[in-house]
Amino acid sequence: MECGTTSAFYEKMNIKKSFISLSSPHIYFGDDEQTRNLAPSVNSFGATLAQKYPDKFNLLASLPLPNTENSIAEIKYDAETLQVSGFNTLGTYLGKPQLDPVFDVLNKKKL
Repeated sequence: MECGTTSAFYEKMNIKKSFISLSSPHIYFGDDEQTRNLAPSVNSFGATLAQKYPDKFNLLASLPLPNTENSIAEIKYDAETLQVSGFNTLGTYLGKPQLDPVFDVLNKKKL
């Protein structure tokens, strides 16, 4: 199915809006420091696209999990500064008790 442009494809498929989100393998490769530095970079890029095309895109920001402290800092920054729609936690089992503080912050911010 060839539509030529994203807008033409969206119209043909009756898509109103998409969520930008990283897919596998996500941003965690076993190094907390590397992941902490990578999260703001990819999230800022996605936020720029969502801000440039607000009628087409929302951002699900990436969290530097499994590091809880870094993830909470990223949630606060992304929610307040980047105005993200939500978060992608790919590759992390969400039922882990270590993530309770992350969910506390997400709940407080209603994200």
